[in-house]
Amino acid sequence: MDGPDWRVLEEEEGRLLVDVPLVEAAKNFRGHLFGGFAPTYIDLVALRTVSAGRRSEAPHGWLLTMNLHVEYFEPVEGPRFLIESRIGKRRGRTIFVEVTFKDMSGKSLLFATTMLLEQPAG
Repeated sequence: MDGPDWRVLEEEEGRLLVDVPLVEAAKNFRGHLFGGFAPTYIDLVALRTVSAGRRSEAPHGWLLTMNLHVEYFEPVEGPRFLIESRIGKRRGRTIFVEVTFKDMSGKSLLFATTMLLEQPAG
């Protein structure tokens, strides 16, 4: 991942665990992750999860985000938090990715599902 100080802790086919800093620019007035930034992080990680663990052999077409649904459970506080993602289901060109934000002790803060559509290269 190419974000500021994002650390990929675990990567295997169809699964990622990333340690992410809560940067000042993404904080709301209470010092939590601003809710509008969460879907951007979710989309970024979900797209990257599709090629996780197999980047060298992954097809080089396009991925389109068709749907993204977020459930906020608790505020995302810093200084760091975890984003865990996994492919839940593939069906034809449709890929469903589940994304969870957790605090550093593993407590779930947010859960999201994303539906992606693979577009072949060319």
